[in-house]
Amino acid sequence: MGLFIGLCYDLKADYLKAGFSAFEVMEFDDEETIIGLENALFQLGHQVERIGNGRALALRLAKGDSFATAPSADRWDLVFNIAEESAKSQTSQVRTSQQLTKFPDW
Repeated sequence: MGLFIGLCYDLKADYLKAGFSAFEVMEFDDEETIIGLENALFQLGHQVERIGNGRALALRLAKGDSFATAPSADRWDLVFNIAEESAKSQTSQVRTSQQLTKFPDW
């Protein structure tokens, strides 16, 4: 049985809708990239749940979602993080959240 993987990313379209310029989000991910990652991980036998960006992860952690500390269908075994983070952030929000909650990542 594969892992239950949470996927963190910065989706370009989300930031464009929020008013960021095309220049500010040029290194963020397109929907096709996320679909490709999901498909590749699925083909390797893993289950994938989209989390989103650092803010989305922080909100999920605040409501009690986290990595697997005990067998449970709603907990991630690890988080696969490809989030670039916004230009306004000096450190990775996802990485900081992972360090604070001590959950594993790829």
